Amino acid sequence: MPRTCLLLLISTLLLCAERPLGAESWAASFAKESAGDFTAALAVLQPLRQAHSDAYLIALRTGWLQYRSGRFEESVTAYQEASKLAPAAIEPRLGMITPMIAVKRWSEAERQARLVLRSDPGCFWASYWLTESLLGAERWREAGEVSRGLVERYPGDATVLEQAFRCGKVTGESANSENATRLAILKLGSAR
Repeated sequence: MPRTCLLLLISTLLLCAERPLGAESWAASFAKESAGDFTAALAVLQPLRQAHSDAYLIALRTGWLQYRSGRFEESVTAYQEASKLAPAAIEPRLGMITPMIAVKRWSEAERQARLVLRSDPGCFWASYWLTESLLGAERWREAGEVSRGLVERYPGDATVLEQAFRCGKVTGESANSENATRLAILKLGSAR
């Protein structure tokens, strides 16, 4: 009898087990994104988004796909929705910075980057995008300060060195020649 009950319980659990939320739609969306069709990747998720408007990952992915599709304002809106669903999450705050920069909303991008840095002071991308937003707003000295901090932490990163080079070029800082040399060495090495 106990064995029969155990088998009955296991078979019931297996029959009732649900597949992950829209697994086929997620797989199709990722496949379309891999093929470079961001609009189709987004379209596949729309029924899920309408049925589960409170799903954080759907809002987050929608923000990303809107950004990749060039729909920057819609991307910001989707990331804001994701942020409301998970207020402590850093991902949507970081995500909304790039579309803000794409449409030259410098002060909003700066604010989001600073919010992320308050929660995660060592966040590479928040520091990087903060520098970009300050450069866009033509606040060269402040951009240079943030950029110098990145160079100290990532002295061999070509992205950081290129950004520091741009900051130094505008401000005329002496460390600029050292950054330019490191950048040239890194680019020469990657060209082989």
